[in-house]
Amino acid sequence: MISSKIFISLFFNSLAVAFISSCSTSTIYLNDYNLKEHNTEKVRTSLEREGYKVKVISVRPPNTFNTSTVVSGSKAIIKGSFDQFMPILNDLGYDDIEVAYIETGNHWYRDGNIGLYLFDKGYRRNLTDKIAGKYIAESCASMKSLTLYSDSKFSIVYTNSEQLTGVWKINEMPYVNLSKNSTGLNFYYKVEFETQTDFSGKVDIVILHPLESESQIKDCIFAKGVRRNSM
Repeated sequence: MISSKIFISLFFNSLAVAFISSCSTSTIYLNDYNLKEHNTEKVRTSLEREGYKVKVISVRPPNTFNTSTVVSGSKAIIKGSFDQFMPILNDLGYDDIEVAYIETGNHWYRDGNIGLYLFDKGYRRNLTDKIAGKYIAESCASMKSLTLYSDSKFSIVYTNSEQLTGVWKINEMPYVNLSKNSTGLNFYYKVEFETQTDFSGKVDIVILHPLESESQIKDCIFAKGVRRNSM
């Protein structure tokens, strides 16, 4: 199996040849959803300076994207050396980049076009902070609450007042894993984000859905809400 780093290297080699030969007909769709405005402008300007055609878009990335990602519509490998694209991103501080392919359906990433979903530094930490917190169980007879601490530990309080502790981590969004080696505990939850509005403003909701395969927790959904600061 080829490592992701090798895939990235091969992929960017192919991009270099494709773009060098036909920059005028290819477009980089730069997604600014997780970028600060001044960083979006720096990336766009740097790419255009090297001859790339850039179109800025603003769409919510798929939940599976939790780091900067390049999206392509083809896995085709084009021989040639690459000496432009990655150095531009590296110089701007984006050096932890993954690759995703979309090969079916209608999308922008055809004919040499690519998507560039960049995340400003600190995004992974912000994602952990966003998920961490105290959750209340909904429609669950056995569990009362779940707390995910920022130091990667968790605590479950059962309705009979017993507690269970262990460690949690984000394996790959949108999934969170709770485990404890000494007991063989291994729970998985799917993370869902939504925003609700009431008379006081907007509330960001995080919901943890247990995977059906985990029979011990299949009926226990956890949720927490954080009210947005209106200032």
